[in-house]
Amino acid sequence: MREYQTEKEKILPKDVYMTTLHMIRGYYRRKENLQDMIDEGPDPRQPHVKGGATGSPVESKAMKRERDRDVVAAIDRALKEIPEEYRHGVWQKVMYNAPYPDDAALKTYSNHKATFVILAASYLGLT
Repeated sequence: MREYQTEKEKILPKDVYMTTLHMIRGYYRRKENLQDMIDEGPDPRQPHVKGGATGSPVESKAMKRERDRDVVAAIDRALKEIPEEYRHGVWQKVMYNAPYPDDAALKTYSNHKATFVILAASYLGLT
């Protein structure tokens, strides 16, 4: 699958553009991880280690959860700025490289996709 930027998207450097696409495509995995972290409790089979260990597993898990939550929120926020009638088509194109629906011009969808990617990059703090 070839990824390229339209003229409107060219304001993003290629590495930022590709990083943003990868973050967006990891959306469902991140949401699933967030739900798993909420559902899971401490493993009773794990021994309780006292002292001597560097780092805190609870702290690192909390930091990962916060990072995933921030990414999911940024992507949701960017998607909500796309008009509702174009969201599904833009989402399918970004996530799965599916063809745009036939209910609007190709240029309309590609402009909304560019806007979505630019906003997502901005909200993710990549620009």
